[in-house]
Amino acid sequence: MPIEQRGKSSWRLIVEAAPGADGRNQEKMTVKVRDLEVLQSKRKLDQYLSSELAKFQVLVDTGQYIRPARMSFKTFVQDHWKKKYADVNLGDNTRKKSMATINLLMPEFGHMELSKIKTMHIVDYFTKLHTPEGRKDGKKKPLATNTLLNRHSLLKSIFGCAKEWKIITNDPMDGVRRPVRGKKEKMEMRKRKKSYSPDEVRYALAVLGELEDRWRMYFIGVIMGGFRRGEMLGVEWPFVDFIRGGIHVDKQISFDEQGKTVETETKTIESQAFVPMPKFYMRMLEDYLKIWEQAKTEAIDIWRGGEKQFLFHNGFGEPLYPDAPTRFWGRLMKQAKLPVIRLHDLRHTTARLLREGGADTKSIQEILRHAREETTSNMYMEESEKTNERSANQLDIYDPVPTVILGTDWEQNPEIH
Repeated sequence: MPIEQRGKSSWRLIVEAAPGADGRNQEKMTVKVRDLEVLQSKRKLDQYLSSELAKFQVLVDTGQYIRPARMSFKTFVQDHWKKKYADVNLGDNTRKKSMATINLLMPEFGHMELSKIKTMHIVDYFTKLHTPEGRKDGKKKPLATNTLLNRHSLLKSIFGCAKEWKIITNDPMDGVRRPVRGKKEKMEMRKRKKSYSPDEVRYALAVLGELEDRWRMYFIGVIMGGFRRGEMLGVEWPFVDFIRGGIHVDKQISFDEQGKTVETETKTIESQAFVPMPKFYMRMLEDYLKIWEQAKTEAIDIWRGGEKQFLFHNGFGEPLYPDAPTRFWGRLMKQAKLPVIRLHDLRHTTARLLREGGADTKSIQEILRHAREETTSNMYMEESEKTNERSANQLDIYDPVPTVILGTDWEQNPEIH
């Protein structure tokens, strides 16, 4: 029989397969039915089990079925999840970061048999990470919530694939709550500076004006156009549109899985778009182009960029290392006593300048090239003192002093109701 009942709510599915090295010509898999409505209806139960049997047969026939015989967490991640999910669906840099995080999971789960990892194993692991004792680096503060979220997301992906591919019957992540920020961490995040005010931008631009041409043009461009770090590094001269007055974003500079510099696609399809730039910056680009061409002529004997025309290169025509702007920005803030914000927060600054200048959310979304307007509203529209003051001033029209008529009451003066 292709379907055998094993317990009150579990059945074994049996399908024919090509003989393997061990001589087996059948594959077997157990499924559990948890839907009470299905269990109580013979017709629905037969339909469900027949559907599961058909799907199981397809997996076996196409070679996608992986026999779960005592497979460890480490083996599944390295031999299956990475090759069949991460390598196919994740970008190089995302995959590099994911594998680095997974390496931190291995001491806890790597040796365990995948099918024997239970919800409580994972709950206990995250409980331990919430305490200073759960850290391996000797620091006393608990791990940041973003760090916990990264580990939670990866475990959810790994076990989700294992269940989808019929390696495990139950997903142990189903009962593991997503980490949330505590009150203290939320307060710390609220205190962290997320953008520059217009006056701080003016000071920053004065500081940037003293830098060498490459870094001066890079950082001013990021502030004025809201570019992501790698997008600005990936700009080539053919994508600078002097007629329309802006820059076409087509790619970015990032890392591959080995940490080497590569050209990759932008973060989203919406990121590939035209970004209008201020007229003063386009005039600066015209002057910078002359400087750039002269520098290339002088470096022709050592030029390694081929036909590439990156605006911001390493002196030999090759793209800058993706972390270079971040490191330079960190040093610059200390040396020039600039208010401390992340390099990515210059993108937040662009949104703030546009907002305080009167731009609506839709326009800011298009300039920042977000896929959804909600992202612009939630992530890049930091409340500013000027905006709040303007909003509060709108309520001045309700000032009661000019309209109060002393010595009267409401019934005698209906016009003041």
